[in-house]
Amino acid sequence: MTDYKFCSMKKEDLGFCTALVDASFEKNMGNLTHDYESKNIFNPPWSWYNQKNLHFYTLLYKNKIIAYVIWRIKNKISHLHSFLVSADFQRKGIGTLLLKYYEEKSLEVQPKLKFFTLHTYDDTKYNHIFYSKNNYVKYRNRDEYKYSYLNDWIENCKNHNDWPLRNNKVLFYKLNNNK
Repeated sequence: MTDYKFCSMKKEDLGFCTALVDASFEKNMGNLTHDYESKNIFNPPWSWYNQKNLHFYTLLYKNKIIAYVIWRIKNKISHLHSFLVSADFQRKGIGTLLLKYYEEKSLEVQPKLKFFTLHTYDDTKYNHIFYSKNNYVKYRNRDEYKYSYLNDWIENCKNHNDWPLRNNKVLFYKLNNNK
């Protein structure tokens, strides 16, 4: 793994990262009938670049971007906004490496973190398998009554008119067991 390097994403990297989206989704989903990620730099999450509490990182292999991760920390929750591994590097352990990096960096920023959350698409079953293997749980109705911090995230989504989730999205979450 010595040829891999994590770096803060630079503004000039945004365009390249958005270009990774189509190839990666087409590899896994075939012909796309709708957009799965925002490829428009003027839309979130790209338009959030440099906002407070947002973290943008790339993973380089031999100095070439092969993956990226974007997340936000709000109170004691770290929410993964966008996470992508280039089609040529999928199913090689890179996603797990990137996910662990995201979790570790989140804990560096907020050591009292209680939850990791993310939204993914309901029809990307390969994502569900990946996140489940990494100890994330798919949200079920009323899970927020088990965990107050999960309820806090859902309330945050409601405040942004994003709950219930729309556009084919589902919520996954993971408790921070290291707290």
